[in-house]
Amino acid sequence: MGDKFKKTRSQMASTLSYMPSLPKKKKKVSHQKTNRTSSDPLRVAILCPYSMSIPGGVQNQVLLLSKEMRTRGIDARIIAPCDGAPPVPYFQSVGTTRALKSNGSLAPIADDSGTASLTYSAVNNFCPDVIHLHEPLVPGPTVAAMIGLDYPLVATFHAAGEGMQTLKYLRHPARGATSRLHKRIAVSDEAKKRAIEFLPGQYEIIPNCVDLDSITQAKKWPTSKPSVFFIGRHEERKGLRYLIEAWMSSKELQEHSELWVGGVGPETDELINISKSEKSISFLGRIDNDELYRRMRASSVLVAPALHGESFGIVLLEAMAANSCVVATDIPGYRDVARADVEAILVEPANSQAIRDAIENILNNDKLRKSLQSAGIERSKDFSVPRVVDQYIEIYKQAIEQSALESD
Repeated sequence: MGDKFKKTRSQMASTLSYMPSLPKKKKKVSHQKTNRTSSDPLRVAILCPYSMSIPGGVQNQVLLLSKEMRTRGIDARIIAPCDGAPPVPYFQSVGTTRALKSNGSLAPIADDSGTASLTYSAVNNFCPDVIHLHEPLVPGPTVAAMIGLDYPLVATFHAAGEGMQTLKYLRHPARGATSRLHKRIAVSDEAKKRAIEFLPGQYEIIPNCVDLDSITQAKKWPTSKPSVFFIGRHEERKGLRYLIEAWMSSKELQEHSELWVGGVGPETDELINISKSEKSISFLGRIDNDELYRRMRASSVLVAPALHGESFGIVLLEAMAANSCVVATDIPGYRDVARADVEAILVEPANSQAIRDAIENILNNDKLRKSLQSAGIERSKDFSVPRVVDQYIEIYKQAIEQSALESD
């Protein structure tokens, strides 16, 4: 076993040790139907294992889905850990978090012995019609719910890459728990492929959604030059150093454009030091969604140079919706959302020269730039929040019907 998995295996095994064992036979849960009528709104408990006070891709999806559901009259509530102020009124915290290394990043999870009981109390007090688990195998409330609660269960698998590799150490207990799921969803072909490798079964694909309204209505960030934008954690997997190398090798880009680098991470100090002599590069630190979308709207090119481990290229779609051109690496998670030379220029991973050439080509070629922008806007519409919620509502209905048949 590789050293990088030893700690994760131990942590996850410890998490499972305090969870209740799987029931031998499902029992009807009478409290689910107490004082309910056919005219009552659908109740959906959306569980997330990550801290909702810390920005993240899964957390953002949970917020977008729940907000759209509530605008439709669905009683959607979020149950998750939190380390600060609740993000929305319809939120129930199940504890604070610590950092778990996964897929080259640090994931904020709650996996202490109190998380399970808090999760059970929150769910049973709500009595939902269906539970929607995001990342069901990440230690914390989603694992607790999957093992110890008897409701219709829908699970969305987001992860790919190293994050899914850790599942091989939990294969048997994980399979036992996932057998209780009524519907399994993967956000992309890559996420489905990785999930099936370790947890065989039937999966449907429902993509992540993009907040088109917030993006398209954002006021452009002030800029006097063509701007190139990177947003993401500054870690090896994200490939930011290759974008910095590309920029530092191009006098044309340095003299006529500016590079915005959003985010922070373990490589931040090193990359700032490498590029400190170049005034056209700005390290922005952490930025909120408002600034993110404003800078996307103002940028001419967004660069996503990740090396691997991307299950879904949400940042590519956000850039497309913002009318920015996309340069991304040719990896599975990005190919799921962007076609080469149609919605994006896809380049070989870890190839700074290819990144440089692609950026320069877009900035110098009006026809190419307009073509990418037009195709990108149309592509982003396929991932609107209402379209994705439509699909999930149908999945919820199927899960509820399946659960009812099992109870008869």
